Amino acid sequence: MKYLSKIEWEFLQEEKEISFIEETNLDLFEVTKIYLKRNEKYEILLGIIGKVNQHDSEEIKKLNQPVDIHIKTKFHTYNLFSCHIIKDTMTYPQNEYNVVFKVQNVERNINKYSDNEEYFIKEWYLNSTQDRLIFKRGTSFNIKKEFIKTRDISKNSELNILEESMPDSILDSLFLELNDYSILLQEVPQKFGPDWSKNLGIEYQKELNIPPQDIRKKIVEIISFLLGRFLIKIGETHYDKDWNIINDSCQSPLIPIQIDLKQICKKSDRSCIDFYEGFPLPIVEKRICYIINNYLNEDKIDLSYVIHQLLLSMIVPVEAEIVMIGACLDKLSEIWFKSSKSKSNGELIEKKKFDELIEEYVDNLKNSFKDYPKVFIKIENAFQASGKQKVDFFLEELELETGDVEKDARFYRNKPAHGHLLDDEGLFKLMYLTDAYRTLLNRIILKILNYEVYIDLTSGNILSIDEKLSEENYENYVKMVKEHLNNDST
Repeated sequence: MKYLSKIEWEFLQEEKEISFIEETNLDLFEVTKIYLKRNEKYEILLGIIGKVNQHDSEEIKKLNQPVDIHIKTKFHTYNLFSCHIIKDTMTYPQNEYNVVFKVQNVERNINKYSDNEEYFIKEWYLNSTQDRLIFKRGTSFNIKKEFIKTRDISKNSELNILEESMPDSILDSLFLELNDYSILLQEVPQKFGPDWSKNLGIEYQKELNIPPQDIRKKIVEIISFLLGRFLIKIGETHYDKDWNIINDSCQSPLIPIQIDLKQICKKSDRSCIDFYEGFPLPIVEKRICYIINNYLNEDKIDLSYVIHQLLLSMIVPVEAEIVMIGACLDKLSEIWFKSSKSKSNGELIEKKKFDELIEEYVDNLKNSFKDYPKVFIKIENAFQASGKQKVDFFLEELELETGDVEKDARFYRNKPAHGHLLDDEGLFKLMYLTDAYRTLLNRIILKILNYEVYIDLTSGNILSIDEKLSEENYENYVKMVKEHLNNDST
């Protein structure tokens, strides 16, 4: 396949040596090499090799605190943020030092084009969907070569030959025409980026109205939610109208160091909608656009925090996953009751009516519980629903029917949350109910966004948004697990 690397992936796809330095805030002497690269975890490293004396080595030790580093070269300007030393070695008697910084993010300006007008933005993400068939739009690739040969003769001194190869083509993108913006989702060719991850480029164009950064962030949130992947941003590139790079940035993945990024990227998708029903391309893209538009236009209830936490729960162990999903449901019900969409505001009875009913008893109650003020506060707030009650009210107001599967999922999150050890049967049940709990959250969010169907993650079936999970499937699963464990024990 014929690719142009600068438009297919971020600029740190291979090690970059920084040379022709004109100015820097690094007070180091006799630098022989400065380089930028990514390690196996896709973190950004800045390496500096050079010669020092004893005084210089003391200066290097002062860099142990995170610093911001500025480097200007003949061709580029680099700003590196939150750099801290992870390796510091000296060799004697050569007095050669080798310092390696881990860098949180890098901004690079291309001096030649830095004043050009911005026409295109491409954002780069790790951990994209494993399902290539989601991308249904085609892209063609071709290379044209011009061969010029000039000869030192009086006539016909120049040969000019244009060679063109046969084009390659591939299905690799989706084009989403939203109400106010249009965006292109494009699968990154596998030859770019780490081989342990499927990668995604999201492209915005000036002619299609580039959204502001906060809107772009919300677009990525809802796309991540729909794909069932926690898209991990590692950079973005800005181009002029001729696809010259004006500036770009790259960053280390913002996930805890204890998390195995490679394993995350190998997990299966947890998509909440079906990308195949109504397979023709316009139908699929219109459905995605419908949900994104509703998400961007939802002004009564802010789903950003809940969706972000729900995405984060995809990258933690299953014992923590179900706890985080449960916290998402609690938070979502809280947000709902504070919004104008709620009819009850989470109250068992209107506060005004409650105050009227207890008015004649308040003084006696206050006096009776004067030594137990916390109990009296609970009595004063008895008009409000709390805990499980609040979530039940939330689901009732949404008119979302749930059954024993959803009930068991909500209960089962308490086991790991309270430190209970689970036997093999309990662990199998936990995995099923975690999928059921995530399905419930997906269903709630889609309901709020006025979507009519959802995917049951426990079975892969497509259900109406008003249809609860199958209790028969759940019972059959529990029965199968018991039989399996009994067979193993014998």
